[in-house]
Amino acid sequence: MRLGLQGVPADRAGAERWTATGGLPGVSAVVTTGAREWGTDVGLEVARLPVAAGVCALVAVGRDGSEQTVSTWSVAGAGGKPATVRGGAALDPADIDHFEVRASDGHRLATVTR
Repeated sequence: MRLGLQGVPADRAGAERWTATGGLPGVSAVVTTGAREWGTDVGLEVARLPVAAGVCALVAVGRDGSEQTVSTWSVAGAGGKPATVRGGAALDPADIDHFEVRASDGHRLATVTR
């Protein structure tokens, strides 16, 4: 089996790749999702976040406006390299509208869409 970003099977039915469409200039982010019986398995690779962002979070935003934190990480801990994190959301993939990469103060650093 060929694996995509974050170990989500790339050839598995329902696996999707999402990309950043807005946010801070220069920030890039790719989210890979896979349906699971419990919700959505999520992998994130994000690059060029400002160290001043501190602790960041990946948030899944539902089509109904609900929000679930998928994962958090320290930008300083990435040492200037792209950060790769995994997490999950109880939302079904079809119920996710988009993802947001946020700084600890809630500032949106990137929006990631289908």
